[in-house]
Amino acid sequence: MTAIGQESPVIPVSSVDLNQYTGLWYEITKIPNRFQKQCAFGTTAEYSLLPDGKIQVINRCRQSQDEEDSIKGVA
Repeated sequence: MTAIGQESPVIPVSSVDLNQYTGLWYEITKIPNRFQKQCAFGTTAEYSLLPDGKIQVINRCRQSQDEEDSIKGVA
């Protein structure tokens, strides 16, 4: 049995409190992608608010017990 329905429209929020977004986020599951092929476990994203209002993100993952991979960006 299948059902066909209409999706609800996406309604954006009027504002985002970036302080609520900052901190360390843990990946609990993922869809395979080319830029995380080497990641075996321990994937995190750490967000911090910069003085100019931008967000810094540091993505990390473990390739093995001894090897960590990371990349830093600003949005």
